[in-house]
Amino acid sequence: MSLSARLAVFALLSLSPALCHAATDARDPDDDAPDTEIERTPTPAEPHGEAIAVTGLVPLKELNRRPYEGVWFADFRLHDYGLGLAVEPVNLSITTRASLVTNGVSMPSTTTDSERLDFAGVFANYWLPLIGYSTEVSAGLLPGVKLEIGGGADSDGISAALDLPIFALARIGRNASRYAEWPVSLGAGVGFDLVHFSGGPDSKSQTYLAPDLRLEAGYGMFQVGYEAQLGSHSTSFDANTTIAYSTSVFTLGVVEQPEPDE
Repeated sequence: MSLSARLAVFALLSLSPALCHAATDARDPDDDAPDTEIERTPTPAEPHGEAIAVTGLVPLKELNRRPYEGVWFADFRLHDYGLGLAVEPVNLSITTRASLVTNGVSMPSTTTDSERLDFAGVFANYWLPLIGYSTEVSAGLLPGVKLEIGGGADSDGISAALDLPIFALARIGRNASRYAEWPVSLGAGVGFDLVHFSGGPDSKSQTYLAPDLRLEAGYGMFQVGYEAQLGSHSTSFDANTTIAYSTSVFTLGVVEQPEPDE
């Protein structure tokens, strides 16, 4: 082999590593990826086979809402309280017994007079749910207080009244719990009302306990209510006079609730 041929072969052998490296760099990077794909079987949490990432802290609102999903029991946190105006008419039935003498014969007679006393004042109540289902259905206790003034046309009428009712109540809607989202609310229940009258016909004061009924309806923060005593309370003032009290109450107020995240 001539000298020039030997030099050509030596040059070719020296350049071969550089040519191989250049050919490797010219390849498409995606050519290294495998030609086959592995398909994952969807899990119940991934209905379409896509991963669902859950990150971050759970909001306090959602954390507090969890006990209200399904049946839940007494929650002693603040749920709502109502404030407003109350109007209370009191119907009095005054029965007087007397003896009527006719032709020298004494005959018993009874006369009944009716009188109405009107009162107006303020009220407050507090909702304590004891059992519920979801955020919009619950049952519990509703204690309250009413302070009113008023009376009848004459000076002997009742001048002031104090009511301390407590109801076992069922609610549906906005006022059922602290996290209810409906705009409307309905409620109904029964209970007892401790009534005190400071003054009255032929009497300085009167206090009694009577069964009571309550109905309520609300929209947003506003609420109307109706309460009525189930039956009348009778009191004997003397041997010949009996007075029966029967009351009903109309309320108009606002219901305050805590902030959802409180």
